[in-house]
Amino acid sequence: MAVADTASINYVIVYVQYTYGISTINTMTLILVILIFLQSQRSLAEITEMIHAAYLVHNGVVNLGDLLPTDGAPEDMEFGNKMAVLSGDFLLANASTALAQLYNSQVCMSILSE
Repeated sequence: MAVADTASINYVIVYVQYTYGISTINTMTLILVILIFLQSQRSLAEITEMIHAAYLVHNGVVNLGDLLPTDGAPEDMEFGNKMAVLSGDFLLANASTALAQLYNSQVCMSILSE
């Protein structure tokens, strides 16, 4: 933990103690619960962004039937399409793994049903 983080936590402890009259042990428990909650929210936000990025990468696939001779070699476009699909699948697989590691079936069902 960095020095700035320790100072911030100490400030929060003192503030909560003086405002609510809570003991140091209860204050530390409260802060740990808040930090754990914020970490799970951050994880969920990262998972959502990975799913969105996978969607955008998959949308980057070029329709090979609409290519003009000036667009470049069809082999290069085909290779780019393969890379876009594989990259999007990789992001989606990582997002699915991270979602499963949250161990929250309601969140999983909510994200996967969208």
